[in-house]
Amino acid sequence: MQANRAMVSQQSNTTAQEREVASIIDGLITQRGYHSAMVVLLSAVRKLADVSSADPLNHSRQRELRFWARAVKAAIERHTFENTFELRISEADAIRARGMGLRLD
Repeated sequence: MQANRAMVSQQSNTTAQEREVASIIDGLITQRGYHSAMVVLLSAVRKLADVSSADPLNHSRQRELRFWARAVKAAIERHTFENTFELRISEADAIRARGMGLRLD
């Protein structure tokens, strides 16, 4: 029974940490813009990966890397999903739209 409580406590703590990391990433994207934030975030994840690979037995570093990598991946996927329409517009579409008096940018 005690082991189950410990596992539930650890899982809820992990979820809280994941939410905190996601919140930090969202704040950075809001503050700097998606592309600028991604440069910083991908560099940070790379540094975390380098540190984690240098000490593979350090489970807290491995967990931190997983949190950040998942959150950055989710932000990239969310951005891609939210901007699908923009990604589908070709230059020819933009020219046709301007010819009809529409601006797509």
